[in-house]
Amino acid sequence: MKQLLREFLLPLAIALAWTLYNVSEPPQGQWSVRTFVNVFGPSFFFVSWLSAQWHRVRKQQKVEAGLSGIEASVKSTLHALDEKTADLVGYISGGESVCYLMGPNPETDVWTQLLLVHVGRHPLYEVSAQITDLDEFDKIKNNLTRENLQRCEFQRNFGNLVVGHARYLQESINLGPGNSRRFNIFYIGRNGSFTQLLRCQRVAGTWLFATKVVRSDKTFFERVAEGYPRKPDGSVDWDG
Repeated sequence: MKQLLREFLLPLAIALAWTLYNVSEPPQGQWSVRTFVNVFGPSFFFVSWLSAQWHRVRKQQKVEAGLSGIEASVKSTLHALDEKTADLVGYISGGESVCYLMGPNPETDVWTQLLLVHVGRHPLYEVSAQITDLDEFDKIKNNLTRENLQRCEFQRNFGNLVVGHARYLQESINLGPGNSRRFNIFYIGRNGSFTQLLRCQRVAGTWLFATKVVRSDKTFFERVAEGYPRKPDGSVDWDG
C-alpha cells in the first residue's frame, strides 16, 4: 500500500493541477464533469507512466548494483579459494620450492661443510640429485662410455626438506689445484625437476662461488660471492 501511494501520489497531484489549470477558464465560461475527466484521465495516466518508468529504472539500477556486488564477492571468494587450493597442492607436492647445495668459501682445495638449503614456501619431498662435474665431462664428451660417465657424475638421495631449514651433509668435494671448477646439479623431487648451476673461482688463494637455481628458464634463487669474477658487463659467466 505504501509503495502504491509513493508511486501514484505524485502523478495524482500533477494530473489534478494540470486539470484545474485547464478547466479554470473553460470555453465560454463553462465546464463539465466530462471535461474534467477528459483532461484528468490522460494526464494522470501519462504522468503515471513516466513515474513508473522512473521507478523501474531506479529499481534496475539497484538490482544491477546488487548483482555487481555479488559478482565481485563471488570473484573474490573464488580467487581466495584458488589460492588456498594452490597452497594445499603445494604442501602436498612441494609447489615451486627448490633447494641448492652450498657451503662456506674454503681456503683449501677440499670443500667440506656442505649444506643443502631449502628455498620456498612449501616442503620438498623425495629429493634426489645428479651432480655433474662439467670440467671432467669436457674431457670425456667425445668418448661417452659408462665408465667415463661415472667419473664425472654421481647420484645422491636427500629425502624430504623442511621449509626454512638446511641439512648438513657428510660430503666433501675436492676442487683440485686449478683456479676454476664448474658443476651442474640436476634435482628431482615430487614437484618436478630443477637445476643448480654452481661455478667456482679461486681468487687470492680462496675459492669463491656463484650459484643459481633455475626451472624452465625461470630463476628461483641466485647468489654470487663478493669478489667473484664477472664479465665486463657485470654479469656472471654461467656458460664458461
